[in-house]
Amino acid sequence: MLKVVKLFSKPYLKSIECLLTLSQFDFVCTSSLIILSIYTTHKIR
Repeated sequence: MLKVVKLFSKPYLKSIECLLTLSQFDFVCTSSLIILSIYTTHKIR
């Protein structure tokens, strides 16, 4: 789990980058967006 957190320690930048370049919207981008949404949800709680 720690590895995942480290891997997506800066998911905001990655997500924005992916959204700006939809042509490169691949698995990594999707994963980062999913992780970001989950992380944000837990942080709000």
